Amino acid sequence: DNPTVAADVRGWKVQWADFPAADVEGRARYAKGRLELDNVALDTAVGEVGVRGHLDLERRGTPLALDVRGRQVQLERLPLPVDVAGRVDADVRVTGAAARPQIKGRARVLNPRYQRLGFERLDVAGRFAGDTIEVDEVRLTDGHELLNASGEVNLRTEQFRGAATLTDVPLSVADPLLDAPLPVRGTISLTLTGDGTFDDPSGAGQLSLRGFGYDTYDLGDGDLTLTAGDGEVSLDGRLFEDFDLSATVPTAPGGAPARAEVRFTELNVGRYVPQLAESGLSATVSGSVRAVADPFAGTLEQVTAALNPVEVTYRLVTDTAGGRAADATDFVVRSDGPIEVSYRHGVLNVDRLRLTSAGQALGIAGTVGDDGTIDLQVAGNLNLAVAQPFLKSVFTQMSGRATVWLEVGGDLTDPRPSGRIRLDSLDLIPRSSTIGTELSLMRPVELEIAAPYGPLAPAEGDEGPPIGVFTVALPPFAAPVPGNRKPPNRFMIRRDDAEIEVTRFAAWFENFAPTSLMVEADATNITLNVPDTLRATINARPVRFEMWTQPVARRAPETRLRLSGDIDVLRGEYVADITSASEINQGLRDDLRGRSRAGSVSVFETSPILKRLMLDLRLRSDGDFFVRNQVTVLQLELETRFDLKVTGFLVSLPTDALDDGLAIDG
Repeated sequence: DNPTVAADVRGWKVQWADFPAADVEGRARYAKGRLELDNVALDTAVGEVGVRGHLDLERRGTPLALDVRGRQVQLERLPLPVDVAGRVDADVRVTGAAARPQIKGRARVLNPRYQRLGFERLDVAGRFAGDTIEVDEVRLTDGHELLNASGEVNLRTEQFRGAATLTDVPLSVADPLLDAPLPVRGTISLTLTGDGTFDDPSGAGQLSLRGFGYDTYDLGDGDLTLTAGDGEVSLDGRLFEDFDLSATVPTAPGGAPARAEVRFTELNVGRYVPQLAESGLSATVSGSVRAVADPFAGTLEQVTAALNPVEVTYRLVTDTAGGRAADATDFVVRSDGPIEVSYRHGVLNVDRLRLTSAGQALGIAGTVGDDGTIDLQVAGNLNLAVAQPFLKSVFTQMSGRATVWLEVGGDLTDPRPSGRIRLDSLDLIPRSSTIGTELSLMRPVELEIAAPYGPLAPAEGDEGPPIGVFTVALPPFAAPVPGNRKPPNRFMIRRDDAEIEVTRFAAWFENFAPTSLMVEADATNITLNVPDTLRATINARPVRFEMWTQPVARRAPETRLRLSGDIDVLRGEYVADITSASEINQGLRDDLRGRSRAGSVSVFETSPILKRLMLDLRLRSDGDFFVRNQVTVLQLELETRFDLKVTGFLVSLPTDALDDGLAIDG
């Protein structure tokens, strides 16, 4: 009834399911319902496994006691449902009933790999009994110990306790699992202890970031304290020396949302965005940013920011000496009260943004969609003196004020402004008396800004359409005043003792830079003074000035100017000396009876852009124009009358067409 059987077991190429075939060798004994295994070894192409121990087959629950040993088992060659690899050495003891065994063991995996994520070594030790898993050790090494963890969890009650330490783990550790590496660098360290349940954990820890950087930005270090309890996890600490962080995250759905707040004081933005300094900008800001999110739904519900104060400085360098700024001007823009912005339902709302500079204030309000669309309104006052450093080569002094009403549409990649700018006052002191000794705006005037509708066609040879496209023009009427009256919009300028009325004005912009300009004006009793050359008083009705970018074959585009119109010379004198009798003879013969061509006009040589000035003028004088100069050793005074047509470039270039040279007919 109770036979005893003992046998030596040998087998070759024994295979079960999809596991590799094994050569089996060992000794087995069966007596009184107990099966004993003595050094049963399975030798396979992917490693060795040995088993010894017994099973009580006739006892209730089939108690067992087995020792399993594995050596050099190649995980990547086993039919496992996950992509793993590594060489495993393991010692495992299995005891208790077969249906609810108790397992205790230790394993070491050399060169462990999960998908493309690999390390140097993984050590695991622990036990499993019933519903409880106890982890004595999980240690991950790659050059140094990255992870050391231990703990216990009950699968039935979902209670746990544990501790974990991460040490200098590179933030790039997960890159092999991603389609593209994250643009972050640095290391993270963490010490954490905790207990409780999955839904309501309790714990505490410290998290440290060292050498953190994003893309090209070096941000620095950070230290955070973690606490858990009452259904949420809290983080508090300091990041990158400038930011104070407070955050709470729920541990289960259905409760309060996640909240975070970042605070900063006198933050130097250029420290984190060095491109600002390279462009001449510097900025400091104080304030806070708050966010509300649902981590379980994966939604960002709201972000609000309150910034106060904000200060931005732009340094314009107009001259350098020895590699250092020899002539620089600082423009300072400050916030007038807190700047408030918020993000809700996929839209960034500019709730309050008011900036001041040089005693003027500018307000901005509106929205920016998460798809980049813009709907902003800009209104306020500008101090035009801030533009003087940009024009200091032409004007020694500049002052004035303007009022702005603008709407900005389009998107972040292509903002499109429209609206009006009113020049309330403007006074200019030119550097050259040829322009005049003083220019001033006689009355307020409005300029209209308009942006195109719809997509733009790409420019020839460009990769895409231009951005920042708009026009500035002089409308016939100013904005309506109370009573719905539309007052005429006159652009009147006083030049010394004379008046100039700009009757037409238009400027075209691409990429936020002017590409062409047209000004048409009537002028009365204008005095011209070219030192040591010409003094005259003229009427010009009308005269037009144009500037544009001209494509040129086989050369870079060039900026061209054109001055056209009818000019009556009321009185004047030409006082430049002529050094040769042949020059005046030829000059008078050409100028008064026929046609001449000139290669240069010396008075304009110091302004290169004027070399591309094209004239199309009708000049007339009834007799009050005198030529008073010295011809070699003779004094000359001539009263002249003329009616001339002047066309062509002031300075001819070899690449110009023959008909584009300076020509005088009359």
